[in-house]
Amino acid sequence: MRLSCERLQLDGAIRADGTDRESGISGGGSGGEIRVETGRLTGSGTISADGGDGISTFNFGSSGSGGGRVAVYHGDASGFDLDRITAGGGGGGAPGEDGTVRLEQR
Repeated sequence: MRLSCERLQLDGAIRADGTDRESGISGGGSGGEIRVETGRLTGSGTISADGGDGISTFNFGSSGSGGGRVAVYHGDASGFDLDRITAGGGGGGAPGEDGTVRLEQR
């Protein structure tokens, strides 16, 4: 997903998260990709491309999937908590690897 705007007031969520595995032995879905280009980023929302969770059943479990990629290019993000931008790996029998978050002030 790509979003380009002069100002972004984000009080909700922008998500490209992988799906969780609900049954069976295969893992969850991997996180997707988000690119945001804005002059000013404010708000109390979140941006995520987290990997989906696997499940643990009986003596085996399925693995979590890897996180995706988030890139945020901004002029001013002083009104936004940048720790709310994630690309974490999913949980499960073995956790998925974290993806990447790139933050760049332009």
